[in-house]
Amino acid sequence: MKTADLYDPINDAPFAKFEACGDNYRGIPVHYEVLDDKYKSATQMLVVTLKLDKPTADGDEHAKIALRSDQLRREYGRKALRAGRADLDDGLACDWVSVTYVEDRETGSGNTFKWYDVDYKADVLDGEAIGDGEFVDADQPVF
Repeated sequence: MKTADLYDPINDAPFAKFEACGDNYRGIPVHYEVLDDKYKSATQMLVVTLKLDKPTADGDEHAKIALRSDQLRREYGRKALRAGRADLDDGLACDWVSVTYVEDRETGSGNTFKWYDVDYKADVLDGEAIGDGEFVDADQPVF
């Protein structure tokens, strides 16, 4: 039996958990998919899988980020568009994304919701700095 039958780093990537303000996931988008949102009936959400700049504490090199909230979805789309990306699929394996849980905001009805910031860089080339002084090497596979 092949190990690929047991574990696929992209399809089996864990979902990112933004539990505390400042939590951040960053890396290269390698897969987009639309999934049913189990928390909102009859709605779907866009999910981006990132090849992380640094593995998680559990050693995972990929993480899925659910663009569940309207604010996060709009922020992701706005930053991608401003970076020059008209089609997200064109940026697979060559763009760089950072998603940060910034703060809790009031809804006006006594509840709070998570507010996110997204940094999106299109067409990250060989030797271009990303993140905190890290570099992408175009000759190295990202999968």
